[in-house]
Amino acid sequence: MNSFYQKSSLLTTLHAYFSDLKAAGLSKPMGLNYFWLCLALLVIGDRHSIRHLFEQFLGRVTKHSLNTFYRALAVIGDHLPQLEVRNLTYLLTLIPTTCQDLPLLLVLDDTVQPKFGHKFTGVKYLFDHAAHTGKRLVNAHDFVTLGLMIPTQRDQDDQPVYTFLPLATHLYQAEQATKYQQAAQMIKTTLKSIASDQQVFLLCDSWYPKAEINQLVMTQPNLAMIANVRKDTAMFGLPKRTGKRGRPRKYGDQIHLGNIALNLCSAGDQIGIVRCLTRLMPQPVYMIRVQRKTTCRLFMATSAPEELAAITTETLAVDPTQLTYRTPETSAPAPALRALAYYQKRWAIETYFYEMKTFWHFGDYAVRSVGKIEADHHLLNTAYTLMIVLPLTQPSLAFLVTKSLRERKLWLSRQIQAALFLASLARQVQRRLKTTPAKVVIQWLASCWSGVSEKL
Repeated sequence: MNSFYQKSSLLTTLHAYFSDLKAAGLSKPMGLNYFWLCLALLVIGDRHSIRHLFEQFLGRVTKHSLNTFYRALAVIGDHLPQLEVRNLTYLLTLIPTTCQDLPLLLVLDDTVQPKFGHKFTGVKYLFDHAAHTGKRLVNAHDFVTLGLMIPTQRDQDDQPVYTFLPLATHLYQAEQATKYQQAAQMIKTTLKSIASDQQVFLLCDSWYPKAEINQLVMTQPNLAMIANVRKDTAMFGLPKRTGKRGRPRKYGDQIHLGNIALNLCSAGDQIGIVRCLTRLMPQPVYMIRVQRKTTCRLFMATSAPEELAAITTETLAVDPTQLTYRTPETSAPAPALRALAYYQKRWAIETYFYEMKTFWHFGDYAVRSVGKIEADHHLLNTAYTLMIVLPLTQPSLAFLVTKSLRERKLWLSRQIQAALFLASLARQVQRRLKTTPAKVVIQWLASCWSGVSEKL
């Protein structure tokens, strides 16, 4: 295990990621078990349980018992915050120097995972807005997930290419904290590992721009939010000074959704933007109305859209000198494209949920305690991250960038199994060389190869 017999092999490259886990509180043997569990997830296509991974892979390549890996899962659950911080610190080192001035994107969302029975800790009847099971109320777990999008390169138009990487997946437990409190704590932990002068944008749907999330955005100077909000959100103009005695007005005149002028048409959408006050936050925000035929959506940005860095070629031609936010009728909608371009990146977490549930068997966990369930999903996130990071860090694997994630996993699975076979073969040759003449070893290798060729 020390060198895998080839310092440039894929196994050695993967093992280097798990080489130093002392800062996360894991011992060297436990870190090795952590590595084997992630390796098993990359190799085995259908992950049903730890027992299944052991029977199909771990029991054949290691000398450990099944209880060893169950124990490793419990230890990983106990050290989950430290492991998540370590993974985040590593991911921040992947940002190239040409993209250091670009903002980071935090993507927040949750997903419902139906489960059978009531023996799982934290399982309860939840409203499934997507109706994946055909029923509105399902017996399920709710997982709050925070992802990070970092710029990993620039395209031919010198625009950044953002890559989504999962940071944390935690089980929502209503009896301990609200979903807003849990999500806010996850964001706070993430911001501690990010430089205070690094601009960060939080992207979320209409469920999260409330309560503790909004308070966190207001108190963190380097954190801004771009979110979808309800269409019936109350909007008010900025209060005007009247010069009269008495307490000044907190809000100006109310702004109705239909009052926001639609002055820009982009890909069939009519867009308008206005700077106003809401009851969501005490500070002025920028509300963006997007009208498409009979449907209408409303977005909120806490940072001035014209100050956002352009991340698409369509948003480069924005002249900040032509912007006004005085009234809904005179608002200039051009900078709204920049804010919407950022929000479009949020769809990456929806793709992540689809891939996890379809190709990585996200909901097939059989452990029952909260710690082991979260540790199981942390292992999935780590294996998923390694699959994405490898083509970015290893020039010899750059061809995988153009492949789909399913093709990447299949290729990595085959390469890992081949590398383990060669490592096992090398160990057997070493044992025979110590007690057997070289001529006999060569004859033994030839017989092994002939047997394999006949099977093929």
